[in-house]
Amino acid sequence: VAAAAPVDVTMKIGVVAPSARNDLAFTQSMVDAINVVAAERGGVQVDIIDNTFVPAEAAAAIRTYADGNYNLIIAHGVEFGPELVEIVEAHPGTVFAWGTATDTFGLPNLYAYDAAAEQGAYVMGAMSAMLSAKGVVGVVGPIEVADAKRYVNGFKSGAAAQKPDIALPTAYTGSFGDIVLAS
Repeated sequence: VAAAAPVDVTMKIGVVAPSARNDLAFTQSMVDAINVVAAERGGVQVDIIDNTFVPAEAAAAIRTYADGNYNLIIAHGVEFGPELVEIVEAHPGTVFAWGTATDTFGLPNLYAYDAAAEQGAYVMGAMSAMLSAKGVVGVVGPIEVADAKRYVNGFKSGAAAQKPDIALPTAYTGSFGDIVLAS
């Protein structure tokens, strides 16, 4: 069997994410999607630095990719925004994307993407209300910001639309990574 011919790398993508690449949620959805694009396109190198819960650690990882001449750097966490501005300004030839946010700070090489988390959450809330025998469904969110907040609100809206008198206890952990506290 002949070895496959090496593929020239024509694009380098770096992903920096706050949670584990196999978290079955926020980060894994990005990792899986970017790997599909890379496989279909060919010639794409994807590197991932995950578990960067601390914005300063994320900024160091983003800077490493920027200094390494990556073509696209995805800062997959709304909490990374303040640290991004200086890095993006210092690397005008690099394209940056960050989410789940909407602000690009007026920088021409920074793009923002957002998730419609409330849509799927609405369905989950409605289903939960339908299945609740006691008329109570709760929802736990990480930090009350951006798409996480919209997710919780969507869940509550869906549950209330199904059963207007349902009890909806809500809690936020204050962390994107404390799974023990969320449980």
